[in-house]
Amino acid sequence: MADSTIAAESVILLNNWPDGIIPDLVMTAPDGGFTGSAHHNVVAAKYQIGTMSKVYSNGDTGDSTHGWSTLMYAQTKVAVTKEFELFQPALATDVYAVSSVHVIVNGISMLMACSISAMTDEYYGWFLVGGVAPADWIAAMDGDYPTNDSVAVGQATCGSGDADTQMVLEPQTAGELDGPVAWCLTVDA
Repeated sequence: MADSTIAAESVILLNNWPDGIIPDLVMTAPDGGFTGSAHHNVVAAKYQIGTMSKVYSNGDTGDSTHGWSTLMYAQTKVAVTKEFELFQPALATDVYAVSSVHVIVNGISMLMACSISAMTDEYYGWFLVGGVAPADWIAAMDGDYPTNDSVAVGQATCGSGDADTQMVLEPQTAGELDGPVAWCLTVDA
């Protein structure tokens, strides 16, 4: 569990994943939207793992902000209970599989994905990997990211929360090898 939170409109995720944007999925959601039952939280992948979509939010929903968002199709390796859960990839399993395991690659961890809904373990679906929370496209994304209660304005990394049960945003400190995964526009609550 997180020590604190930061409003989604105050965070811009940095997309450090390899580019996999499909031209047909720019400014267009998949059929049924990103949480559509034909392709999200499904046992068999409906898109190639690593497929990305890029959409623009006007900031018309709730407290959301305007800007671009990048979503990636991936397989979860753990059960996801809600939106805004943060994960880092289990690269040893599958370069695009998403897991809560904190993986260090050459001493640096720079990849992160954010859930957009609850999902069943080992199922496929969409994860937010860059930009603003796309509340105009996914209503549940008008919420808060978990933090360690010390996030300041500036770069943030993804670290372990209480008892290593949940990944949280935390400030990047001088000399730290973990790469930035987000830019925070305010301090956490």
